[in-house]
Amino acid sequence: MSESSGLSCARRHKAAPACPWTDPMAAPVILIYVEDPGAANMVLGLCDALRRQGAQPRLVAGGTATAYLQAHGETSETIPPGSSPGPFLEETAALVVGTAEDPDTPAFALIAEARRRGIPTIGLIDGPANAAHRFRGRSDAPLTHLTDWLLVTDEAVRAAYMALGVEAGRIRVAGNPAFDRLRERGDAFAAKGRAALRREVFPDLADDGPLILFLTELSDGLDPAQFRRGPDYSLHGRGGADGRTEIVLEELLDAAAHVAPAAHVALRLHPKTPANLYAAYDGEIAAVSAGGSAHAALYAADLVVGLTTSLLAEAAVLGASVLSILPRKREAQWLSGGENGPVPHVTTRDALRDALAQALADPAGFKAQRSGIFPRLGAAGRIARALAAVATGETPPPDGTLPYSPPVLETARLMLEPFPEDLLTDTYVAWLNDPDVVRFSEQRHRTHTLASCRDFIASFAGTPNGLWAIRDKTREHCHIGNISTEVDPRAGTGDIRILIGDRAAWGTGLGAEAWIAVMAHLFDDLGLERVTAGTLAGNTGMLKIMEKSGMRETHCRPGPTPVDGRVMDMIYACRRARDWSSTQ
Repeated sequence: MSESSGLSCARRHKAAPACPWTDPMAAPVILIYVEDPGAANMVLGLCDALRRQGAQPRLVAGGTATAYLQAHGETSETIPPGSSPGPFLEETAALVVGTAEDPDTPAFALIAEARRRGIPTIGLIDGPANAAHRFRGRSDAPLTHLTDWLLVTDEAVRAAYMALGVEAGRIRVAGNPAFDRLRERGDAFAAKGRAALRREVFPDLADDGPLILFLTELSDGLDPAQFRRGPDYSLHGRGGADGRTEIVLEELLDAAAHVAPAAHVALRLHPKTPANLYAAYDGEIAAVSAGGSAHAALYAADLVVGLTTSLLAEAAVLGASVLSILPRKREAQWLSGGENGPVPHVTTRDALRDALAQALADPAGFKAQRSGIFPRLGAAGRIARALAAVATGETPPPDGTLPYSPPVLETARLMLEPFPEDLLTDTYVAWLNDPDVVRFSEQRHRTHTLASCRDFIASFAGTPNGLWAIRDKTREHCHIGNISTEVDPRAGTGDIRILIGDRAAWGTGLGAEAWIAVMAHLFDDLGLERVTAGTLAGNTGMLKIMEKSGMRETHCRPGPTPVDGRVMDMIYACRRARDWSSTQ
């Protein structure tokens, strides 16, 4: 049963102003510590987003993150060797740490001191690999240094930590801020063109064949044995190397020589790559890219290949053809987005050669085979809002993952609450049976009962969809209608539907107010790429709501049935995340 007025298609969450703390002295100080590039990538732009929330960010970096942040225009402090964590936590309202490969990272001392002082802690996790080692330190327990909250990039990371015993309620899927920046860079790269960018990034590389860019990784880490040849390997390279990256590189070089002898294989070096690590392959490597941003090199390549680096997902967001080559099947869970994410993978020599041939011969067809779940947009703002909530003792907004529980949403005049059982009344059913209320809805062809409405409400359980009762705060929280969403997480879309049954609320703008509040939840909390809606051409009230909320018509088609004997078109509209401002 679709509940709409001509529309086809017990937490409280207020739309926050840009600076909720008007007194700078009262603004919470949020300390952020990172030391690896992956973690540093998640905090690019975060300080500005926190300032827009009225918080005072303090960014501290160590290891390779310091140079990485500097290269991306971020200024950070450092922790002097041997210094106590105490002074860094003075006046701090919340501690944020990015995980690192160092079992003795200063992050663990900061977490311990924050616990002692009662300061809430948040961990930023950029990928699912090595979940059991990121908070282990020198202990045998994987969650020894676990933070109070985890903000993760995708559902695969969430699942990895839940498998270790972390409660789902302590995890929020926030997305990766890198993906938002990549979309902007991708537009600039597209304007320049792949061929021109290739000449710019690889000026000494001949343009007489396709370019395959291999993303190197280190063959060690938090658990070095995980990165060396093992009995479960299905790829073996040329037999002389034991490191997983070297084995995969040898397989790629041999496959390229076999199926695409005219192709050029170039390397993009990991920031921690030791000098001359790949010197043995100099005669087979056409070019090397190192330092600075990797994105231009990713876009310039005809095919980007790697193991489990997050750069593969970033390349996919840029629109490049990507392929993960894994020496064993179980490493697929380490990929960004997991085994069913946006990065296709192969684990055998034959599969590698087949994929390589197809990717170079038919890039569009190759990419179309693996779209994956759409990455969440607006991650920096989402992370900032979650941190600001934790810093003030509140719970971060829900992220839409199952089991999804819609939050209470508030506006100046309305409260939208997850539909409660006590509002399933004869009055509600009467709305749906009122010809004027459902004049432009296909619901006018049905007779509704308490039982049919109860079934409709129950249909939302276990889904990513939401149903809210709309209450008018100016009229003693009177129930004036309902609003619902139908969300497709894989496509990154959400369709909004609304019914205003209380005639006293017609023409007051309350429908648009509720609509925009739900739209904000879909964009800001769930990170959807676009919000859609549809209505019949004669439904001027609904058309005004779509216009007020910034939606633009995308297409129309003949309506399903005549209204009052008159055939009407269905008007469909959409608003995209890139046109949305979370501060409105």
